[in-house]
Amino acid sequence: MGANTPDVPKNVKIVPVGAFTQVSPHGELDFETSRDLLNRLVFSKDAPDRIMIDLRDADWQVMRDADLFKLIDICTAEPCALSKHIVFLDGENSNFSNGEFFELLARHKGLKFRSCTDFEKAVEILHQM
Repeated sequence: MGANTPDVPKNVKIVPVGAFTQVSPHGELDFETSRDLLNRLVFSKDAPDRIMIDLRDADWQVMRDADLFKLIDICTAEPCALSKHIVFLDGENSNFSNGEFFELLARHKGLKFRSCTDFEKAVEILHQM
């Protein structure tokens, strides 16, 4: 990494949005498959405890904020969810507008969750969590 780019800690897993979102042949979010993939990648007991979910390449025409909220809401019912430290990383110009709202809801459920639009800041947050 460059001199101004923080090193990603070894115990951090970066999960790109494409790793857990599946789209049907009709161009709609395949909710059940996406939920199962997200559960395996982020909320399984074998997943690292510090996770950055990279939403910068999300197709917000297919996946709406409400879909992402439902996916996270269902997955956080997993017993190990409370031990996870999660940061949503999103681009500054995206349609994902509810990062702060997601933080509030997640914290209300007892989750360690943050949202930001800068990669370096996301890494810094994970270092501090």
